[in-house]
Amino acid sequence: MKFEDVPLRSAMNEVTRAAYVRDCDVGVQRWNRLIAEAGYGFRFRLPSTRFHRAIGVWAGVATDPEGRPISEQEWRLRERDWLPSAEDRGFVASLMRRVTDPGKVAGWIARPKSASTTGRSITNTFA
Repeated sequence: MKFEDVPLRSAMNEVTRAAYVRDCDVGVQRWNRLIAEAGYGFRFRLPSTRFHRAIGVWAGVATDPEGRPISEQEWRLRERDWLPSAEDRGFVASLMRRVTDPGKVAGWIARPKSASTTGRSITNTFA
C-alpha cells in the first residue's frame, strides 16, 4: 500500500464518486433482482470506475469495463462494443421531448403512483 498527499478537492471528488457508485449499484441490484424474479438469466453490472475516465488518475488510460488496462489498439477495436454509438445517442435524444403543459408529464418520465396527493389529473404525453 502506498500513501501520498493529494489535493483536498481531489480527495473530496473521489469520496463523492465512490458514494455515487454505491448508490447506482443499489439500483442495479434492484433491477437484477426483478429481472431474475421474472425468469431471465440476464444481469446488469456497473463498469469499473477506471473505465473510460476523462479526469482523475485513470484519465486517458485505456481499460476494459472491468478496469483491466488494455492496449490502445484493443480499445479502438472494442470501444463500439462498450460505449453508445452516435445512433444510440440520437435515439435517446428522440425520446426526450419537452412537455410544459399543466397536468402533463413527458412520456419518458414515470407517472406518479398516485396523483390523488396533488389533487390534479396527470397525463403522460408522447411526442
